[in-house]
Amino acid sequence: MQYLFGKKNSKHDKEDIYSSSLPAVDTCIGCTAFCKSICLARVGNFTFPNVQEGYQERLKLSLSECFVPVAVKELTIRKHKGKHIKYVRWHVSGDVYSQGYLEKLVEIARQVPQVEFFMYTKSTSLDWTGWEKHPNTVVIHSDGGKYPINKRKPHATIFNSKEDIPDDYTDCSKSDLLAMRTAKEGNGNIALILLKGGRKSSATKQGRVA
Repeated sequence: MQYLFGKKNSKHDKEDIYSSSLPAVDTCIGCTAFCKSICLARVGNFTFPNVQEGYQERLKLSLSECFVPVAVKELTIRKHKGKHIKYVRWHVSGDVYSQGYLEKLVEIARQVPQVEFFMYTKSTSLDWTGWEKHPNTVVIHSDGGKYPINKRKPHATIFNSKEDIPDDYTDCSKSDLLAMRTAKEGNGNIALILLKGGRKSSATKQGRVA
């Protein structure tokens, strides 16, 4: 594993977003059978052996005491085309698998305040107080998981088509930055669209059909 953070798709490259992912399903403590059936992280490029090996290496690192200092060092000193990392999305694949792991992510955000961190999650049974208190962190609760969500907080729901999206929801299927801004500065009602054939937009692998 050369880097902990990378740009894994054209959308993230366009929006200058870096991400770091874990194995799907195994780390998704709030997933359901429906999640598994539409999960983008179980098809296509996500299934390549080298990609899966990278996810396993990141999981192993996340379980170690080295995780926080390794992440902080990379986020602090790494540059691409003269620019430091500004945005990080945790878990295009995978999710927050334990309270201990979440606390490590909180510590990373605390030590690197110049980076904005966000994620979608179904791990709503965990205590997110520490994460939510930082000005550079956003969490979007994904509907349709094993655990209930509070829809007064930023949340994402998957709809079958653009026409199904209510007026008070913002379609963030094509932009993670828009999702982050909607969660942080808007009403927090985020819509994602299910792709034809049962696979949804690459904006997230979490949510439900409304």
